Amino acid sequence: MTLDAKNVEERILMRAERNPVTIPEGITVANEGNKYTFSSAKGSLTYDVHADVLCSLKDNVISFSLVNVKSKSQVGTARTRINNILEGITKGYEKKLLLVGVGYKAKLEGSNKLVLNLGKSHNDVYIIPDDVKIALPNQTEINLASIDKVRLGQVAADIRSLRSPEPYKGKGIRYADEVISLKEVKKQ
Repeated sequence: MTLDAKNVEERILMRAERNPVTIPEGITVANEGNKYTFSSAKGSLTYDVHADVLCSLKDNVISFSLVNVKSKSQVGTARTRINNILEGITKGYEKKLLLVGVGYKAKLEGSNKLVLNLGKSHNDVYIIPDDVKIALPNQTEINLASIDKVRLGQVAADIRSLRSPEPYKGKGIRYADEVISLKEVKKQ
């Protein structure tokens, strides 16, 4: 069901439609239909806008409007993803993971192979993608950086899932800003 002129006048604009995204200096935008490519000195990212969202680029401002009433959430998603892409290629994103537990440690082999000793009978090996940078300030800290927020979050979640924090002692891999609420040990 597409919008006709009567429904457009009666409909209240959503927050994503009222707040267009301004493109910062030094970023070039190319679009082919619903595919937008953003590039800067740090790199380039591409986003395919949903078919029910109408994006228009004019004077370094991207504005959004709704084509189909049934997919209202797609407008906000498109605006947020494009805003995150613009922030990523200007500033970048970082996540920090902590290894908490006796004997838990991490080391790099080569430039993209992370070897984790997490108290198992074997070491866990995680291959870091090319678009994510990794640094180990010490054996119990992992710093990840990327221009793609979604990719960075997925890599951090994959590493964390190798040994999630357990609820009694809090041992495992956790985000630096994560708070673990510990359970009390059962009393007999």
